[in-house]
Amino acid sequence: MKRSNPFSEQYYKDDQERSRRDRIKLRMEIGVAIGVALNILLTTGILIAGTLQARYSGQQVDASQQQLTVMRDTEIRQLRAHLHVARASVTYVEVENGPLKVSVTPAYKVFGQTPAGSVAPKWNLTVQPFPMTDRFPFDLGSFPTTATTVDAPGEERIMDTKDYVLSVDEIGKINAGTHRLFIYGTILYVDVFKIARYTNFCFYSDIAGIKKRQAANCEIHNGADWFTTLDQSTPTTVPMR
Repeated sequence: MKRSNPFSEQYYKDDQERSRRDRIKLRMEIGVAIGVALNILLTTGILIAGTLQARYSGQQVDASQQQLTVMRDTEIRQLRAHLHVARASVTYVEVENGPLKVSVTPAYKVFGQTPAGSVAPKWNLTVQPFPMTDRFPFDLGSFPTTATTVDAPGEERIMDTKDYVLSVDEIGKINAGTHRLFIYGTILYVDVFKIARYTNFCFYSDIAGIKKRQAANCEIHNGADWFTTLDQSTPTTVPMR
């Protein structure tokens, strides 16, 4: 009859228990590893989805903003006031064998579907070399700080009249083709969108043109569309073109 060994039996039991614990520990480690992997995959997916959504949303926002900008620009261009300066009315008094007194009265008209507010014109007469150079003295300086004139669409307004006495020397230069009489200026105004704008104008004429009351457009200083905010508290400098 075989006798049992208590030590061997206890060792066997302990070995089985260790094996069981090792199997449980292994399963737990595998479960933890799977859980970590799933968590990483889930987090990565959320981040990718969030990035794509943010990018898509950003693209939608950019597209919407661009569309709104285009619509706003179209609305302004269609509804805003435009100022056109007609060639000035010219009268003259000829003195025999002497100087020539010229009187000029420019006029402007509002085009578009809305009025022009705070209209402030400023202009001058001068005899300068011809053709024009980059040294042409477009020197109107600053405008008044405030202007209250409001002109309706289709309404024509005349500006103030200016006189210029052409000396015998200036008449000789104009007749020689080296000089012209220049009529130039700027009109500042504000449209209904509270955008400050300008219209530059410049015409020139020789003696024959003066007597025929005809003038030609200058090569420069004819332009419009000054996009800026008009500060009524300080003088506005004439934009150069």
